[in-house]
Amino acid sequence: MLKIAVDFNTTLAFRYNEKILISILILAAFIPRFFLAMTNHSILWPDEIFQTAEQAHRIVFGYGFIPWEFNSGARSYFLPLILAIPMKITSVFGFDAGINSLLTAKGFMVLIELLGFYYMMKLSYFLSGLSALILTGLFYIFLPMSLVFSGRLMGETISATLIVMSFYLFFFSENYRPFIILGLFLGASFLTRYQTGLIAVAFLVTQYFHPNKRRLIPAVCLGLVVVIVGGGVLDFATWGRFFNSLWVYLDYNLIQGKSESYGIMSPIFYLDHYYQSLGMSFIFIVVGVFFALKRYGALLIILIPFIGAHQFIGHKELRFLLPVLPMGVVIASVGWNDALKFLLSLRSWKIKDIGNSHFTKAEINRSKLIEQVVGAGRSPLLWVFGAGFFLGYINLSHLSSITTGNMGLPHVDASDTRSPFAMSSDILNIQMALSETNGVCGIGLIGIGEVWTGGYTYLHKDIPMFSIPFQEIKSKNVLASVNWIVAPKDIGPFPGFEGHRQWGSLNTWSRSGGCSSPPGFYSRILPSS
Repeated sequence: MLKIAVDFNTTLAFRYNEKILISILILAAFIPRFFLAMTNHSILWPDEIFQTAEQAHRIVFGYGFIPWEFNSGARSYFLPLILAIPMKITSVFGFDAGINSLLTAKGFMVLIELLGFYYMMKLSYFLSGLSALILTGLFYIFLPMSLVFSGRLMGETISATLIVMSFYLFFFSENYRPFIILGLFLGASFLTRYQTGLIAVAFLVTQYFHPNKRRLIPAVCLGLVVVIVGGGVLDFATWGRFFNSLWVYLDYNLIQGKSESYGIMSPIFYLDHYYQSLGMSFIFIVVGVFFALKRYGALLIILIPFIGAHQFIGHKELRFLLPVLPMGVVIASVGWNDALKFLLSLRSWKIKDIGNSHFTKAEINRSKLIEQVVGAGRSPLLWVFGAGFFLGYINLSHLSSITTGNMGLPHVDASDTRSPFAMSSDILNIQMALSETNGVCGIGLIGIGEVWTGGYTYLHKDIPMFSIPFQEIKSKNVLASVNWIVAPKDIGPFPGFEGHRQWGSLNTWSRSGGCSSPPGFYSRILPSS
């Protein structure tokens, strides 16, 4: 029988001072994430817009690019529907400019991540006490990977929060209702990223070997079935076949193996690039997880199938493991906290009673002061605060030096020294400017693929926008169909267009007048058929 060695506090309620502390930590995490979400516009993967926000934009506003996945039914509309909610709310209140609907969706993602952050601290507290909560909070606030991906419109963020909340419910609930909710969370995580279904299976297997929770397996299954069947019905409504997106996805990746066309990575890819992107924090996580194995091994066992499956898949990307990164921080923090408690217990740290008969009052007072200082050194909180602030400093230092090449992107050279916050930022800023420019009736892109533009989510104008092949840049018919051109600064001029402004590596060109019909190769279905 599998032994789940998890001891937790007898009370599951926070005291007033602990609530204040958690509020401070959440606020400290919120400020940089919200700031980045509102001010930084970059794309690490086209998927973070075209598989999510662009499809939500189509649902709410009726137009947008359609990538092949949403043309062939390889993706569920579950995640776009979630993002469509805040975007629709924005439009209802009249703030339907592209940037406003986009920022609302990004802010929504930050709130989802902070919900996961709250449950990370809650889980750490109930596993190993207040000092573990503090260590988790201080460590995660400036964790480079968290800040890089925060606010990005990616399903991995939602999945990560659902997984942390599932762990909390699993270990600290004994009733049917919480376990039904647990099943709902696991099912929603599965619809957000199918690979997390391995975590749901691991939960059920672990639950079967736990004598006190085995009776609650039907409750988890009920929650799972409700959400997953709902996803199947959604596929039927949108694609005409139950679970169509799942079958197409499996066929594409497992049967045809087309995902490998994006690159085959080495077996040490995740170790190498997580170290590059996290720096010394990666060492902290690995060593902390090792310390946690004895008492909290069950938490890691649930994650192993998910991590192992991605390890044996040829095509690897850092974002694939993002759903389990928060739990990795929790496990590492409680492991380090328990190790610290053990080390502090090895010595009594108590100064021998000096008595009052042979010493002066000043010497006695000085000795008492020393005893108080040394006694304070026995408190894990003192050490945890110090370690937390030190780790926060390390995280901030590494964040300032992290490069796009560290991120292990299949489309970026490892020697690329650009900041991950600068990827495609030039074209995205141009799109936002054009969204507020009057008279734009067509946009021609030269040397820029449509998938890197942020789509109509950033432009928010129902006008033709397309990439002009180099052999067509002198074509009068093609140029007549656009009145704005975006091109690298070393390309141009264009007949009838005047240079407008330089945006980093790109220039914008414009002309007066209207636009003719777009050329025959224009399509909003990508790649064009």
